[in-house]
Amino acid sequence: MPARKAPKDQPPVLEHLRVPIGQPEIPLPGDNSHSDHRPIREKIEDFFDSREAARQFMKPAFRNYTLMRHHKGKNFLATPKLFRAETALYFPNMQGYTLADVKGIHDTTKVMRGKYSIVRMLCDQWSVDQANTYTSAEHNPALNAELERLGEKGLQIVNITIMEGWIRRFLVWYHTDWQREQMPESEWGRWFVVTKGISDYTMLDINMINAKVGHVFLVDTQCKIRWTGCGDATDQEKQSLVAAVRKLVEGPSASTGAGAVKTKPSSYKPPEKPPLMPHQEVNSS
Repeated sequence: MPARKAPKDQPPVLEHLRVPIGQPEIPLPGDNSHSDHRPIREKIEDFFDSREAARQFMKPAFRNYTLMRHHKGKNFLATPKLFRAETALYFPNMQGYTLADVKGIHDTTKVMRGKYSIVRMLCDQWSVDQANTYTSAEHNPALNAELERLGEKGLQIVNITIMEGWIRRFLVWYHTDWQREQMPESEWGRWFVVTKGISDYTMLDINMINAKVGHVFLVDTQCKIRWTGCGDATDQEKQSLVAAVRKLVEGPSASTGAGAVKTKPSSYKPPEKPPLMPHQEVNSS
């Protein structure tokens, strides 16, 4: 749910996102592919015949930056609890190279399917800093403790960097070795750099109204989005993410920690009702 409108001199009121986001189709490797083998003329004609041409020409050049006037670009509060599996929608497949293989093209779905993934959608250092408020050891030590504890059960972090413009793509590629030095080698294959294939419609499907803002998604083993947050994390949002991770990976019985769902023990028995007094007996005649 977008933020409420407010007078121009006042920031909008942020609200919790309560409606599932994502795409209804099951993501498959190869979706949003870079490849388009059609003739150039056919590509141009299709571009101008579609709504995409009007969207690209009418989109303000500094739209993403103007959207950051208030709340540092944050436009909603994190999901207060997990989206139900029956109603949750899918995280789209994206293709790009990874820090482990800068020459190949890899699908995010192959890395995420069968795993519990905390997906960080990034664009530049601003978005990295914002995503870090949810996931870094400095800002959210409780989440990092869960990553170590639940790693054997398939909990992982996946980073996806969206690169627009050939100059920025070149700079990111040029500093690949520096990026590798910032993390263990085991994480290189889960850091994607996506340069093509992601349309504005796909970004809107996952509620990324402003690509310059850091977004974090909790995705289940079927690639369904079960929780999401954006911008700088509040203390409540950090706790919400930790509780969501515990509940998703371990089930509703995971009652440890702030915000976790409390359940009755298996040995729980409801108290016996006292016998009815004569004047309380129900007349069934």
